[in-house]
Amino acid sequence: MKNLLDATEIAIIFLDNNMTIKRFTPPVERIIPLVATDVGRPLVHFASNLRYEHLLRDVRQVLERLTSISTNIQTTAGEWYSMRILPYRTLDNYISGAVITFTDVTGMKVLESQLQEAARFAESVVETVREPLLVLDGDLRILTASRPFLQSFRLTATEAQGQLLPSLSNGAWDNPSLLRHLQELLAPATLTETATEAAFDSYVLESHFPELGRYRLVLYGRAILRGGHQTNRLLLGVETMEKII
Repeated sequence: MKNLLDATEIAIIFLDNNMTIKRFTPPVERIIPLVATDVGRPLVHFASNLRYEHLLRDVRQVLERLTSISTNIQTTAGEWYSMRILPYRTLDNYISGAVITFTDVTGMKVLESQLQEAARFAESVVETVREPLLVLDGDLRILTASRPFLQSFRLTATEAQGQLLPSLSNGAWDNPSLLRHLQELLAPATLTETATEAAFDSYVLESHFPELGRYRLVLYGRAILRGGHQTNRLLLGVETMEKII
């Protein structure tokens, strides 16, 4: 069992009901500086490298309530771990302590941070463009609306963001042909079509918009790419707006 646990490369601490250390795997040393002679000593005697002050409280709660606790925590070195504390049950279903596991999720956290930064950057780019623009997801739900778009159609960010395009402006954008054009941009490129060709231009939409009246719009659509690959995101822009009298 010890060899198996050591081979997992997961930081695991076994505690008894008095929060005394019974066993631990070598990766624990990156989080709590334990050595072999520390087995049998109370966990409360050790300082950790965690930017988290509630480890002992959480262990007590698990032992008292017999429920698990999961959370993401960071070390002083900047590493991220998914921590889980569970009651330790023996074969005869007796609670004889708790098990703490630390799974390294640093790579996932870094990627999450990069994606969030990329999303913020994309939003800032959309905000600087003077044309009315929408960024849509694969369900044609609005992720971002530029300020010119909101101003042109007399909408607030709250009214637009998160809304499905066909429902926007009381259904003014619910045009089967337009929706089909947008959905085609999401289709995987064929052998004779590259991802860079996932676009349309000069699409004419005539519709009635609340508080504006009937307008003729000239639209363009683009599949948003990353590294030449589709991202399941679309850009819908308005080239011109003309009121129909």
